[in-house]
Amino acid sequence: MSRKYCSFMQTYGTHVSGIHGDRLKLMKIRSANTLDHHLKNKMDCNIFSFHGCTDEHIEMSLELIKPHYNNIHVLKYDSNMKYTETFRDSLSWVKENGFTDFLFTQDDTFTTAPKEIIDSVFEIYNSNDLKMLHLGGVDDYVVDEVCNKDIVHGGMGVNIYHSNTQMWRDKNKSPFGDSPYICSVDLLDEIYKKEYFEHENIQQAEGWFKNRVWDKPMPRWQVDVNVAGNISIVGINKDSDENIRKLLKKVK
Repeated sequence: MSRKYCSFMQTYGTHVSGIHGDRLKLMKIRSANTLDHHLKNKMDCNIFSFHGCTDEHIEMSLELIKPHYNNIHVLKYDSNMKYTETFRDSLSWVKENGFTDFLFTQDDTFTTAPKEIIDSVFEIYNSNDLKMLHLGGVDDYVVDEVCNKDIVHGGMGVNIYHSNTQMWRDKNKSPFGDSPYICSVDLLDEIYKKEYFEHENIQQAEGWFKNRVWDKPMPRWQVDVNVAGNISIVGINKDSDENIRKLLKKVK
């Protein structure tokens, strides 16, 4: 079967009392993140979704990213919609347009792995039908405490270890949140149950993930090198300036 890949990223306006901050700053950083360009340009479509953004904000954002990303598709949502409603509609668009695989990122997700690791991870995912692969959130406990290190796909400068949702629950850890991943579109209905979309924002939805019960274990493969990760540069959960500077040094 021919694979058809789609990436997704959503950004925001200042429609919720300005709590999202100056998201245009993230687009400026993204325009220089050549490793992210390399990753996303493997996709057949790159969704850039705008929630509650002015036309001027959207235009300025597209001016920054269009020179660097291929196959851009723009989605726009009114500020009166909940985050989960916009995400539900975006997933529906992905399914309706026949995509087989879905790459999820946030607007503050930046790619940091060298090109050879990106290529190796993509090849392993594609050739081994992994179904679900998390691309970030790497630290010692993920690999040593949660993953089965005896089941591994080795690549160029990276290993991909097996885990599943039950293994995470057994360690009292949430298998999902807002970190970047790539998965089969067929799994999206299993990951995002209707209860997920009843929550108003991403924070509440993440809380649901922490407490949800999985009917059966779902695969959740894990890289041992961060391909991409979130950097809280703006908004109410902004990281310290020192930590932001440290993390941005890896964004090339």
